[in-house]
Amino acid sequence: MSPLDYGPITETPGLHVSQEQLARFAHRYIHGAELANGRRVLEVGCGAGAGLSVLGEKASRLTGLDATEALLHMAQAQYGQQFPLTCGDAQQLPYADAAFDLVLCFEAIYYKADYRTFLRESLRVLADDGLLLIVYSNPDWPEFVPGRLSVHYPPVPELAHELEAAGFRRVRFAGILPATSYTLKQRAIQRLRRYILRVIAAPHTGVLAHLLKKFSYGRLTPLPAASTAQSLTPYAAQLAPQPLPAYQADRVHRVLYAYAET
Repeated sequence: MSPLDYGPITETPGLHVSQEQLARFAHRYIHGAELANGRRVLEVGCGAGAGLSVLGEKASRLTGLDATEALLHMAQAQYGQQFPLTCGDAQQLPYADAAFDLVLCFEAIYYKADYRTFLRESLRVLADDGLLLIVYSNPDWPEFVPGRLSVHYPPVPELAHELEAAGFRRVRFAGILPATSYTLKQRAIQRLRRYILRVIAAPHTGVLAHLLKKFSYGRLTPLPAASTAQSLTPYAAQLAPQPLPAYQADRVHRVLYAYAET
């Protein structure tokens, strides 16, 4: 497998996801669409483009970038020439200075060999009063399990510092899925799942991964090729972001939202 082949771990059309995973997917794209209203938007790590249709409903111009050609081919098969799609490196964005008003990076920052370079590149391609939104799994969450092919998950204080060091003028954080939202049974299953993923040397794809996910999360739903705001809103409404201190580790929320303004 090529180091840039993220296909097996990407949310692609038809992938069976848990209700929680679907809610996470829905929330980040519904929230991203709200921020995208009337703006020139770049989604870094757009994958097969499952959320591009939602962002495209609001953005004045939408562009997608991903490092895996096969995933972009899937997106192009779905959207044709509707959105410009580029195969490229997030650490060397192939766009002009100030080309965008909003840069989105959903569940992808931890795959970058040097995410600090990506932060500087995001600042470069953002116009004045632009915004970078990064959504990613919280490494300080008690039941955290790093994803396959991941490089580094920056804790809140580290990412806050690096965003400011990159030149962003205002940084803030929020979190979703607090630990209190999980039942004792769900917590026990999460611990067992974490043990299985860390101890058993087996691929996290195929039948084994499907059975493990079904055991861990229950009912699974296939991800559509192109979603709509209407179809995702009921799932997104299940989650409510809570503001977090920018320089304090958060051990409560499973998912972090980092906002950085130019």
